[in-house]
Amino acid sequence: MSDSHAREEWSNCIGSQKAFPLNIFHPTTLEEVIAIVKRAESENRKVRAVGSGHSFSDIALTDDFLIDTHGLKKVLTLDNGTLKAGVQISTLVEVECGITIADVNDKLDKMGLALINMGAHTAQTVVGALSTSTHGSGISLGSAASFVRSIVVVASEGKVYRIEPADGITDPDKFRSKHSDIELRQDDEWFNSVVIGVGCMGVVYSVIMTVRE
Repeated sequence: MSDSHAREEWSNCIGSQKAFPLNIFHPTTLEEVIAIVKRAESENRKVRAVGSGHSFSDIALTDDFLIDTHGLKKVLTLDNGTLKAGVQISTLVEVECGITIADVNDKLDKMGLALINMGAHTAQTVVGALSTSTHGSGISLGSAASFVRSIVVVASEGKVYRIEPADGITDPDKFRSKHSDIELRQDDEWFNSVVIGVGCMGVVYSVIMTVRE
């Protein structure tokens, strides 16, 4: 694709940073995210993903492809059948990357649940907050990322990984028998690199978080 293509415009929440990517995509499914990553590689383009633009770093700025994640806003059905025996499923919730904290709060409240900790602003997307190490208050409470138990990431060539700590919540045999299209990696280094990856480790599609009753 030639750079003569009409560029689009993105700015952060207060307009202090602007980008003029070749394309801004608005996916609503995992399959669409995979297709965007594959297209970018086929055209020798890079991909950045962005939420609500509440991080004032330059991580969303790009001349290539930008993914606006707000269309990925569902609370997903937890796949209990692939989790290890003994995992406390009543306080686990899986959400797509573009759902805002405000919407998560609303949906959790209807379920009799709540986030364990959060920052001062609710317009952030969940994964935007995680990826930039958003923190809340309380000396005994970790940052938002500390409550993540599993992450689904679309990486190079459109390959999809489910990444967890070495002692992760997923049963490897159960998962592999059901999901031949997603590679499970239970590795502390992989997980720690991705959970606050500031967009450098792939496009995060969803996360499983521990919440509270």
